[in-house]
Amino acid sequence: FMSTHRDSYKQLSNDKFFDAIKRTEEDLTCRKHFYLPKEHIQSAREQILDGDIIGITTTIEGLDITHTGMAYRSQGYLRFLHAPLSVGNIQITKRTLVDYLATQEKSTGIMVARALEPRVQSLF
Repeated sequence: FMSTHRDSYKQLSNDKFFDAIKRTEEDLTCRKHFYLPKEHIQSAREQILDGDIIGITTTIEGLDITHTGMAYRSQGYLRFLHAPLSVGNIQITKRTLVDYLATQEKSTGIMVARALEPRVQSLF
């Protein structure tokens, strides 16, 4: 998406940066992507943990994810902690993640990533 919309990214006026982005996009395009469709999030919500990174997938051609944030549980409900451009600061959705995504016309679902505890191997 970035390489086909070069004018939208001032940093890509630099050919070195543009070439790097283009190579990265080509590498990512070859990978298989998995996502959880909107209609399945409700039944899978207990498997999503606080702090999981949520990427909102989309129907927009050339993009995999349009927005990111973190899973956050409040009063037993799964919500979305994010920083929308329209608001300009970090917020937690008042609605559940499922209800929030229902209002996002172009969203198809989510990708979830979880940070793992580092594994330190003993040197002895």
